[in-house]
This record gives sequence, structure tokens and C-alpha cells, in this order.
Amino acid sequence: MNIDNQKIVYTKYPLTHNKWLILYQVSLDELMKDYQIFQKISLIVILLCALVIVLVAVKLSFNIVKPFQHLIQTMRETDRDLYKVVPTIFSRSEVGN
Repeated sequence: MNIDNQKIVYTKYPLTHNKWLILYQVSLDELMKDYQIFQKISLIVILLCALVIVLVAVKLSFNIVKPFQHLIQTMRETDRDLYKVVPTIFSRSEVGN
């Protein structure tokens, strides 16, 4: 219903033991206020989660790619005879892990 240019929502709740009917009257703006706050908080949380996921993905991919880049650079330098002795890489595998 519209009362004084304000949308009002009515709900009813019947009481069966005495045949009464309880009517609730609340402004639609008041109902939507909590929803809008929840919507804003949800958006902020989603954006923060996305930011954390992107940062973790970048850090993880950098940690995976960096040893390969170092290995490729060492192989190119060795191929151009920049080393008289093949450089020693101290790691458990050839990619530096």
C-alpha cells in the first residue's frame, strides 16, 4: 500500500487458539535498508577475496616461473661460452626447487 507517498508492507499472522489476527506494518524503505547494507558488505567481501586470490596467484606463478627463467638464462650463457666452467646450481632439481 502507498500511504503518504511511502510504501508500506503488511503481513498477517493468525493466532489459531483465540482466532486473533496479528498485522505487522513496516515501511518498505526500512525493510530494504538492511538488505542494502548487506549488499554493500557482500560486495566489499567479494572484492577483497578476489584481490587476495589474484595476489596469491601472481606470487605462486612467479615462484614457479622464476627457477625456469634462471635455468634458461644459465643455459643461454653456457651456450655462448660465457662460462669456462658450468655454473653450479645448489638445489634438489635442475629448476631450483
